[in-house]
Amino acid sequence: MRDTPRVRNSAMARYLPVDTREMLRVVEEGWSGMSHKKIAAVAFIFLIDIASTTGSFAQSPACTAPPAAPANAAASVTSIGNALTPALVTVQWVGAPSGPNAATSYVVEVGDAPGVMNISQFDTGETALSTVQPAAVGTYYIRIRAVNACGKSAPSPEPAVTVTDSVPFGAAGARPVSGFFFDDGEGYVVLFGEIRGAWGARATPFVKMDASFQDSAGKEIGTAFGYVYGRSRRLAATRVIDDATLGSGETGCFVIYSDTPVSSVERVFATTSWDSVDLEPLQGNVVVQTVQPGTGSLGEIRVQGQAKNSGTVTTFFNEVMIALHDTDNDIIHCDYTFVRGSRLQLPSGVVTDSALAPNQVGDYLNFHPIEAKYLGRAITWTAWEEADAAQTATTSAVTRWQDMVGSALEDVAIASRAQRARTRADGVERLRLWSLAQKPTAALPASKERRGQDEIARRVRRK
Repeated sequence: MRDTPRVRNSAMARYLPVDTREMLRVVEEGWSGMSHKKIAAVAFIFLIDIASTTGSFAQSPACTAPPAAPANAAASVTSIGNALTPALVTVQWVGAPSGPNAATSYVVEVGDAPGVMNISQFDTGETALSTVQPAAVGTYYIRIRAVNACGKSAPSPEPAVTVTDSVPFGAAGARPVSGFFFDDGEGYVVLFGEIRGAWGARATPFVKMDASFQDSAGKEIGTAFGYVYGRSRRLAATRVIDDATLGSGETGCFVIYSDTPVSSVERVFATTSWDSVDLEPLQGNVVVQTVQPGTGSLGEIRVQGQAKNSGTVTTFFNEVMIALHDTDNDIIHCDYTFVRGSRLQLPSGVVTDSALAPNQVGDYLNFHPIEAKYLGRAITWTAWEEADAAQTATTSAVTRWQDMVGSALEDVAIASRAQRARTRADGVERLRLWSLAQKPTAALPASKERRGQDEIARRVRRK
């Protein structure tokens, strides 16, 4: 851990109730000399023991019927793209009437023809009346449905939007839709953001974020990178599994820790890149069954729940990805945690305790060093690994980023968030380069277009 002065006047410091670095020092000293198996067991027990009861959240009045349909909707291109950068489309709608049957969220349905939803369908998970989505070249028809505990409304009127300056329809593509940079609490820059797969794009693997830090004179003074916390797909040619993939309309998040002092940074820019290779869907189906946000004993955010393997094959290295949003619906953290399942030894010799057999349920638990009072909502999704039915005896044992980091994987459960994020980013980068070396592909025609840069806003400290 870097030996730097404690910084308390940062934007991120408003969320931090305690000096979590001191917690890590005490924990590390107490666990010195223990085997990684004992550490993993003690870590989970320790986290369970220090958790306090879940904080109470305001409950909406009981509904008696689904909400009324939104009376109107509109969509327009609000940021053009190019052949390497998806355009951004903003969708807005009129909210459902208030009252006991008011909407608690909205579902957005997107199709390439009137009345269909073959491009994307997602629940916004909130009552905001707009959303920003990247889109490939094409014409899209959009419907909004209001949702509450009693069901979904009829669809809204169906606007259409035509996108011209963007990645080609059916090509790979993703773009961030929000992001902020903070002081990480030790005086260095950290980025958090949300990113989505473009409407009309193919599933996009190895989505990478490269950050550039500039001083007040516009000079680049540092760089850092991270890979998106996305979904799992298998690369058809090399058989590896990538969990930094985003399909059409899928949302992921990213976190990038840097060694650049935040006091020297005036502006931050992020460039999104990806690979264009054929993918296969996995056979498993791991879903988050429950999400219980709460408060830890130190006032920090605790997210726990259960995940279930609803598929027909055993899955392992089951992960729950977590994006935290504050009460203004701005993203404030992006993290992942492994599910506690069954013990399984893989053919490579690696042993994991995160395996789930079909219909098996496992627990997950994650703490964030942010005061729980700032939490608006927690968004979760899953990623996992599974055996390859097409694998032969001569197939390489390297199939996932966890294979690339070796003994560092043993420390992920108890490492700092920065160390965990760096370990994953390094593992995914090495897996990508290894995969490219196994099956070299023909070079794509050179493009005169440049990948667009998105500026990442500085987080303003809450008064």
